[in-house]
Amino acid sequence: MNDFEEIKQRVTIRDILLDAGHNPKGNRMPCPIHNGRNPTSFAFTDETFICYACGAKGGLIDIVQYLRNCIRQEAIRYLCQLAGIQYHETESKGANEAGAFRKPTTPSKRKPPKRFAELEVLKANRDIIEILRWAYTRAIQMWKDAVDKRKVSLSQFHAEEQYFKHKLEHWDAEAIRLTYLIHQLQGK
Repeated sequence: MNDFEEIKQRVTIRDILLDAGHNPKGNRMPCPIHNGRNPTSFAFTDETFICYACGAKGGLIDIVQYLRNCIRQEAIRYLCQLAGIQYHETESKGANEAGAFRKPTTPSKRKPPKRFAELEVLKANRDIIEILRWAYTRAIQMWKDAVDKRKVSLSQFHAEEQYFKHKLEHWDAEAIRLTYLIHQLQGK
């Protein structure tokens, strides 16, 4: 058995999350990588993880790289320490310490940039606003139908229509603002 197999038997992603100060309940939680708020966006098993919001995914070494913002060798050193295994330096430049599992990568190549997370949040908010705009437009139509069926008076309809049109103007302005911010982050 090589060192990494022994690490996988002794250390789980839950152990790493607990050591980093997170308290996962079950196998889902808010993403610790992009500090998400959705309680189910980050899913993990003993050896793998994925965030459905920011797209981060990987294994034990990857989660350590994300959480500790370190290079691969430092992540392996940390895993060895956590597993109680002696860490051995290798002499070859390209090989990593635990047996050359993968070509070394830096977290900056793997970790989604902060603006990526911001961009995804802005897009999600814009989608929510589109739903709200549709709902308010539909509400106005329902009030019109109620007037046609003589279920409400015309004065009630005008009061409600004025309220919904005011809300639509607000959401239109917010959609324009979000679209502008999205274009700025995308560099357009």
